[in-house]
Amino acid sequence: MNARRQSLPAQRLLPPAAARTLERVAPSSLPVLCLDCCGPAFDRIAASIHTASRRDRLVQVDLLGSRDGLLAGLIRAATSPRCTLAVDGIDRLDDDAQAALLRLLDGGVDGPRLVSASLADVDALRETLRPELWALVTTITVRTPSLARAGSDLAEIARARVAALAADLGREAPALSSAALDALLDHDWPGDAAELDGVLARTLVEVEGPLVDADDLRWAPVAGTASAREATRLAREARRDDPAGERASDGTGAVAGVGSEAIAVELAHRIKNPLVTVRTFVQSVAQLASDPADLARFRDLTEEAITRMDDTLEDILAFSRFAPPDPDTIEVVAVLRDALSEAQAARAGNDCSLDVEPGARLVAVADEPRLRAALGAVARHVVETIEPQGTLAVLVHGDALSLRLPEAGATSHLRGVTGLDDDLPLPLLLARGALAHGGASLVSREEDGRRLVEIRFPGAEAARPAARAGQRHAGRDGLRRDA
Repeated sequence: MNARRQSLPAQRLLPPAAARTLERVAPSSLPVLCLDCCGPAFDRIAASIHTASRRDRLVQVDLLGSRDGLLAGLIRAATSPRCTLAVDGIDRLDDDAQAALLRLLDGGVDGPRLVSASLADVDALRETLRPELWALVTTITVRTPSLARAGSDLAEIARARVAALAADLGREAPALSSAALDALLDHDWPGDAAELDGVLARTLVEVEGPLVDADDLRWAPVAGTASAREATRLAREARRDDPAGERASDGTGAVAGVGSEAIAVELAHRIKNPLVTVRTFVQSVAQLASDPADLARFRDLTEEAITRMDDTLEDILAFSRFAPPDPDTIEVVAVLRDALSEAQAARAGNDCSLDVEPGARLVAVADEPRLRAALGAVARHVVETIEPQGTLAVLVHGDALSLRLPEAGATSHLRGVTGLDDDLPLPLLLARGALAHGGASLVSREEDGRRLVEIRFPGAEAARPAARAGQRHAGRDGLRRDA
């Protein structure tokens, strides 16, 4: 086989059709779009494509964690024409950023090569991207999900990894029973590829014979320790027993011993990333001065980064200005509608529809300023992380409001800091603290790539439309809603 057609390092953990396509196109200069893909899975693929194409530099831009790396990435790519530009979350580019990217890629095969990823499908991307950029981005399109999103493809990936690992160990490759495959499919794979290889390698070393069953899988790295799978199960059971978590003594509603650290880490990331954008612009003004159009676009991106820093700090200050709680009877769904309308008005172009049962209402006793602040923080998080034409699904049941947030890969920066399975982004941390002052709770978990948030109001009642009379808050219109 030609050296330029050798298997990619990332190929071993991809669906077979995607692996074959990437093997053919990786050595070329063609743009590649990875669908249903984000984070470490995309980083692994982008690095493999870059290596195979023998370009000078890999420039990575993560638009899911923050848009603030975009400016720095574009400038680095502009000064390294023979680079690979890897953009995670290509669907989140605004009009100015799309124009800047198109100008950058105008050099064809002699300019930067674009490798991008999106959790949105091709049709949704068509609604989000300029026609010429959409046509360029989708030149070669492959579905390359992370293991957590691989679905039935995981069975074939696992069989291929067993064969490769067995060959490396000098033994015959055993078969995986249907029960073993079911157990692998049921796991969340927070460690992605490395975790799968670890489980299978330990199993092949310790288990002899021609068949591996579910009970044979070695989830734990050391005998006698809890595996990631077992730790996940125990954490879920703990949250069911204590859904609100053990509250800190300062009344912030944060989990004891975690709240201040969690907020500090999230805040640091929300400030540091925009500062990188500002610094890169300042350092590159001389290079950009020769092109007024590019200078203006990058200046706008820098101003937007400064605005985001200011908004983040203002949000935190707002949560410190509350008067003592003054509980009143409030209809929670209407407040959520208002919050989404206001968040969308502040970020034109981020359209979010609300999927809630007609007439569904939740009447709770709460401090209105804190409730509005909390749901406002949730709404802004939804609008900032929305998938193209996304839907916020809301379920009212008992004394709780359950939200299925349409995050396009948005994550907290807290994993490995708190050790919790439900680490929250900064807006949800602030919302949880505000709600706790009134005795309400906010808990979160991830399921099928989506964040599920439950807000519980002790003593609240789900009400039907007939109970609307006399309610203080009727809600303001203006939010587009599904029928």
